[in-house]
Amino acid sequence: MASAQSDQHVLEDDGVGCRYASPQVACPLVGRLFNFRHEMRAGLHVYVSTAGDDTLAGPLWSGLQPPYALEPRANPWFRFGINNADGEDLAVWRALAWALTEGSERYALPTYDRDQVAAKMHVPRHEVVLVRWEYRIDVRQNTFGEADIGFVPAKACVRTHPSPDQWELEHRHEAGIFHLSSFADLTVIDVVLSTDVTSEISIFALHAGMRRAEQLIDVLRGTDRPQLAEALRRGDIFVDLAVVRDRFLGYTSYFTVASPDDIGDRLGGLVDHYESAFEGYADRAPMLNDFDAFAAAIEELVSAPPAVGGAGSPAAASIPLCTRRDWPRVLVGLSQMDRSAPVPPGARLASSHSAGFQRTGVDPTGWKRICVSSLWTRHSMR
Repeated sequence: MASAQSDQHVLEDDGVGCRYASPQVACPLVGRLFNFRHEMRAGLHVYVSTAGDDTLAGPLWSGLQPPYALEPRANPWFRFGINNADGEDLAVWRALAWALTEGSERYALPTYDRDQVAAKMHVPRHEVVLVRWEYRIDVRQNTFGEADIGFVPAKACVRTHPSPDQWELEHRHEAGIFHLSSFADLTVIDVVLSTDVTSEISIFALHAGMRRAEQLIDVLRGTDRPQLAEALRRGDIFVDLAVVRDRFLGYTSYFTVASPDDIGDRLGGLVDHYESAFEGYADRAPMLNDFDAFAAAIEELVSAPPAVGGAGSPAAASIPLCTRRDWPRVLVGLSQMDRSAPVPPGARLASSHSAGFQRTGVDPTGWKRICVSSLWTRHSMR
């Protein structure tokens, strides 16, 4: 993906929401937490959201000042990956990554701290699947074109005290790939990596099961530098979370999604859901009086919409989610060949929170909808 020339589509404000510059491109998904833009790179649909210090603003709940309980379930850091530095917003990043890849076999490739991750995941190091290549987003760069390095030779942390053993030295140029069986596994990995200035987790969501995992590992073990398009097949999704942990360095965090398939509708529905959930949580955070109330609020915040289908499934592709909000919405009727097509009769916003559009007698592949967050709507209406 990094070496290929991108087909960047420029989107214009039309005074209502935004206008399609290409029939293949949806409006930018812009809100408080996310600002995804879409482009084509080497045959992949790539969606990138960036965040600076003013976007990832840190914790909202006042009860996140340490010390924390030693019991993991009563510790916000161990349970949710949230502390007085890394706030609730990063938990939502992980939640979006998890919901977007629902229905797939997920494999995480964390950078650098391979052995520490293995220990926390209770995987004996001799059982860790080792690979020669890992993905790199350079957060020191402020544009994705410069930041997207692609696959680079892997390297792993080697301790200095006590002295490293022979196994560590022999495998210092290999990364580990870990199967994710739950959202908690992803949180554990993120907690391990968060002690560095920056962190990066690449998630490969594979649509076809274990055989695809073997094929991916073969690619990542090859002698030649792989391209991301080689590693992905139809139905697969790649997510990369490259996060700046030390604020005020002028670096940029990147949430990157890539797939051979156009998953813009699915991503847009989930972005809308989590933007809405985060705004609701932000309103309630000052009223959370104890850890139990905080924990219940976070569990609700990171929960996926109930109607999310599996990655690549027809339901997920044709019925994107849209939460009911007080802010204005934009509905755009879009046939596959005619962007002026009206919104079909029977299309309406469902009344229940986190519900899908109800469609009556309409081919669901013939049109799309766009939910525009309050922030983007206010911007476009100026």
